[in-house]
Amino acid sequence: MQYNSIPPAPQLEPFVKHIEVITSGASMQSETNLRFFADGCPGIIFSQSESGFFTDACSDKLCSFYLYGQTIKPINIFSFGRFTKIIFYLKPHVLGSLFRINASEITDTCLDITLLLPKLTPELLEKLSETTSIQNQIRLISDFLVFIAGKNNPDLMLQQATEKIIRRNGEISLTELQKEFSLSERTFERRFENSIGVSPRLFSRVCRFQSALAQLHSYDYTKLSDVAYENGFSDQSHFTRTFKEFTGITPKLYLSEFENNFATQPALSV
Repeated sequence: MQYNSIPPAPQLEPFVKHIEVITSGASMQSETNLRFFADGCPGIIFSQSESGFFTDACSDKLCSFYLYGQTIKPINIFSFGRFTKIIFYLKPHVLGSLFRINASEITDTCLDITLLLPKLTPELLEKLSETTSIQNQIRLISDFLVFIAGKNNPDLMLQQATEKIIRRNGEISLTELQKEFSLSERTFERRFENSIGVSPRLFSRVCRFQSALAQLHSYDYTKLSDVAYENGFSDQSHFTRTFKEFTGITPKLYLSEFENNFATQPALSV
């Protein structure tokens, strides 16, 4: 299985963080598992597979082109045989403005884009299925996003708020943010959850978790308690509880699986 991370075209940079392509040439007898963890980013996925994609939570086959919201609970997606999966990781603040939906309604779930934009997607899906070139598929989806972005304006306040939380790895006073934007706590939380999909407090926790996950991947620590304290957790137990909440496993087990080249796709930090 191969992972390729691709920077977005310049016109996509205001609302796309990066693009990832996952391909597998496995036989139909081989099962491939992809595990996704909380990363603070919603996204768009286009998939082509011999057998389709499924999740542990649902026996129904996933559609080929869908929008997903904030991922809080760990998700396991599996398939058999050859497949290609193209993921556009969107920036946290654009979900509500791009698609004119309440982002909290698709947190921990996904939505068929053909149902969301029935007039725009049939021709796009036809073109996507007609080409076998991943580069052409990325271009088609990019053009689609540029088109819908031109009709909607992002919430600049939420863009600034999420960028500040991300830069501080979740270690920021939400009260200070509310005062900076002259909003009451209730108004700030409502606008944040409607557009981002989660509360500002939960988003901050995801950013702190991602900072710790990045440190684990870099092996820049002597012991796990170092990771806990350097990322704002009160102690190692607090870190372990949070890590298990977002991944379903402990840090030690995760490291063991990671080092053994387990087919894991931890969502990249925002």
